[in-house]
Amino acid sequence: MYSEMIPTEYQDELLALRDSLTMNSWRVGDITLKIAQLRMEFHPTDIYAAVGSFVGKAERTIREYAAISAFYSSETREEYDMLAYDHFRAAMRLGDEWKTALDWAADQVKTLNRPATVDAMESQFEGNESLANFANDGENTGMLLSVLKRLRELLYSKYVHLSDLHHQELDKLITAIEQDMVSMV
Repeated sequence: MYSEMIPTEYQDELLALRDSLTMNSWRVGDITLKIAQLRMEFHPTDIYAAVGSFVGKAERTIREYAAISAFYSSETREEYDMLAYDHFRAAMRLGDEWKTALDWAADQVKTLNRPATVDAMESQFEGNESLANFANDGENTGMLLSVLKRLRELLYSKYVHLSDLHHQELDKLITAIEQDMVSMV
């Protein structure tokens, strides 16, 4: 369908641009993480803003690049190298389902001769966000769990420079709060 819509002379160029954008997004995230480790005397927000000033991106965009780079190992990136950076961004929002989503998007090559679009992947996994499954347990509980989900995302993105051990501790704390809330329903 899309290949019929886009003239052939633009298809290869668009694919090359996708690959370049993906590579550059990973690189900006990786560089930001290295700077955060080297320059711990600076607040991460200041580092994100400084990196952003060099690449023409907003602080929040650099923070997101760093969070995504911290989330995915180089092995995972290589395993799914046929996917665009935005596939990884969308899959990360799914929590524990991230690998299932990336596998699904990559497997679409068998039927589509290309990976699934990011929109298709998000649609396929809509409602699978880590805490969204609890939304039907009551309006207030669903709302509070959504707030916890957002808190988890903010903590990971704001404190991306923390060690894996610290991230695990934050995750345990938020998971314990979630479990307490679910048990109250």
